[in-house]
Amino acid sequence: MRRYKPLYMFLVMFIVAGLSSCGSSPEDVVKTGTLKLDPSATVEDAFNGYQFFGKKSWKSLKDQQNREIVEFNGSLDFDKFVGAEMNGIQIPSTLVKKAKRTDFKMKYVAQFAISKNGNAFQLKYSGIAITGTNLKTGEPFNEDIADDDFSVLKRIYGNKPELNTLGVLFAIGGQDDQEAEAYNTVAENDLKSAYTAAQSYFFDYPDGQCDLSKLNKMGFSTTTKGVSIKILQGGIDNLLMSGEHSSGTKIFTMSSDGSIQSSDKK
Repeated sequence: MRRYKPLYMFLVMFIVAGLSSCGSSPEDVVKTGTLKLDPSATVEDAFNGYQFFGKKSWKSLKDQQNREIVEFNGSLDFDKFVGAEMNGIQIPSTLVKKAKRTDFKMKYVAQFAISKNGNAFQLKYSGIAITGTNLKTGEPFNEDIADDDFSVLKRIYGNKPELNTLGVLFAIGGQDDQEAEAYNTVAENDLKSAYTAAQSYFFDYPDGQCDLSKLNKMGFSTTTKGVSIKILQGGIDNLLMSGEHSSGTKIFTMSSDGSIQSSDKK
């Protein structure tokens, strides 16, 4: 059984009003019960109606003191956060796509302890579980964020976007942008090196037409795997070259006068 820190703060606020008929399963006791946080909705209806959950599951288990525990798991679906706001900034679909290219997963976990008579329960844990790979170190990443002030649970009952998930989406998207910018810089620098090699070629062969093989003979080579340099026009007066990185977001072009322009990849 996963060991979570018990929630004591404001626990009285969440003592359950969940009474059920004899013979109900522990899961049904929780599902059909209510919390004092919002007695107008059953726990099951509140969780099932939360628009940002993906897959949902329930299970029963025993803790080390032989308590009957009912655990709910609800995966947080990144796609459903498109358009949600944090600090006045909306989550764009492009940011969610970047997050989905990683292996980061987030879910909400709630644990309820069933009374010995089997007809009531208390909320013992509420929190967010995050798993994935650290984008900087490549090491596995696991973190449990206890919902000590029940802010997550309140947002679920209010059908509002969960703030930890919004924060992770912005963090992943921002880090991904930094990496893409680094790849863009590599491609631009390699393009400049190719231009320098072309000028050396034209010094020896002013009437020639340069291509990559001739630039290689002049000492040019890309510095990083993934960079693509193309000679679109190879004359001294109409030279036009392009460069891009497969993991970058921009395509750079360089003309005979040494000027560089960039455009976003489509």
